[in-house]
Amino acid sequence: LLRGADMSELTELAGAEFTLPEAVFEELNALAQDMIGDIVLDPLTGQIYEEHIDALEKAIKSIK
Repeated sequence: LLRGADMSELTELAGAEFTLPEAVFEELNALAQDMIGDIVLDPLTGQIYEEHIDALEKAIKSIK
């Protein structure tokens, strides 16, 4: 999502796990809500809300 995957790519990735992209977006938002008290993705498009991009990039770099 951070590198700008389009919906067809997200659909393919989700399909490999027998789910829909929207279900993945909901699950990620639920986790974010629990962790930071806010959702980070548009639940229909999967676009990351601009105000969360920097924090997500930093969090991912800290995991690597």
